[in-house]
Amino acid sequence: MFRKIAIAAGVAVVGTLVAFAGFDQYTSKNYTTLLQPTAVNAATVTNSSTTGIEIAGLIGNGCLVFGYNATPVEGSILSFSVSTCATTNGTYTTWTNSDGVAAWAFTNAAGFATMKFRPNSVSRYMRVTVTPTAVTNGSASCVLVTE
Repeated sequence: MFRKIAIAAGVAVVGTLVAFAGFDQYTSKNYTTLLQPTAVNAATVTNSSTTGIEIAGLIGNGCLVFGYNATPVEGSILSFSVSTCATTNGTYTTWTNSDGVAAWAFTNAAGFATMKFRPNSVSRYMRVTVTPTAVTNGSASCVLVTE
């Protein structure tokens, strides 16, 4: 009887470890704010920084997380673009991902979107620009998450 209980306990422990494997969501991650949560409207184009945010030294793979709110006006659009540069005040060029996409637009919606991004595949500094269309009371943000 004791042997069956010991085996059942062992199976329960292994099952628990397997069930929670891969749920380490927050430790060993780097979070770099590229665009703080910012109110946007149709009259403004929002840059994360005029000099860019340094991303040199971030290792591994990651993703850009766009936070957006392009509501409630019908036809509201928030377009995000990512620019990179080798120096703080150099010439920024629009970054295009491996699928050839250079801008990400969200229409009449609020939420989050992710896009794969490898920090060491681009220049040392980057910035995010948001261009609103028909947005009266929207918001935008962008965080680079790497591991």
